Amino acid sequence: MRSGALLHPAGDRCPLAGALQVWDALRESVGLRGYGQKDSLIEYKNEGYDMFLDMMIQMRRNVIYSMFMFLPAPSSQQVVALWLRKEASHAHMAPI
Repeated sequence: MRSGALLHPAGDRCPLAGALQVWDALRESVGLRGYGQKDSLIEYKNEGYDMFLDMMIQMRRNVIYSMFMFLPAPSSQQVVALWLRKEASHAHMAPI
């Protein structure tokens, strides 16, 4: 079992656990690149920075999406006004 699975009982539903698994995979892949005579610290910094930029892009997308999908709830005054109008229109249509 992976060490990231022990960090949070929610498993894959926890964003932190998912992020830790991604960083763990990055660490493993950078370690393997060391066998290819590449400086593992430089590789880790570059890959980490790329992951950070991807995260920032995703956050911007999520914020913009949330802004466009936001529907403000009507205030209590608006709800009362709509209810009064509805009641007034029903009063005019009293049964015969």
